[in-house]
Amino acid sequence: MQFLQEAESKRAKENEDNKSYVPLDLAVKNEKQYKVYFDSNGRPWDAYLAKVDLKNGLYGDYVFYKMQLLHDTNRDLYVVLTRYGRIGEEGMNQRSPFPNIEDAKKEFVTIFKQKSQNEWETALNNFEKQAKKYNLVRVHYSNIKHQDYLAPFDYDNCHKSNYLEKHVK
Repeated sequence: MQFLQEAESKRAKENEDNKSYVPLDLAVKNEKQYKVYFDSNGRPWDAYLAKVDLKNGLYGDYVFYKMQLLHDTNRDLYVVLTRYGRIGEEGMNQRSPFPNIEDAKKEFVTIFKQKSQNEWETALNNFEKQAKKYNLVRVHYSNIKHQDYLAPFDYDNCHKSNYLEKHVK
């Protein structure tokens, strides 16, 4: 029990140190200059949308649309990243660079509205599902390493099994 309490306090400290943790989308590979943009309220510009409609076509809709507003710290550019495809697949992605945050926000908000028929500013608290449009998936990110919750195993203090002696001849 003490081990779990130590891991939990370590996680709480990491979260306190890094309240703005949102991982970069998997389409951004090995590019450390990108950071997810956070507005003045501390809200990340990160959205995961999904649409499931089994009645649509032969295979139905089972698709996702991931959006992130990124800041390229090396070039001081803002990038609207979109990734889309069938759920369970990597999908395709597109990056649209902008020289300033206002233009990037405008593009992000326009795409979000087009895909969901909801306003980005109110979507977090008042999202309304629309027919034939994407639904907002609530994602809670965690920077916890699951290894922190695994207790070390001491093989020397284990009871020795005699399974091999009984069953292997």
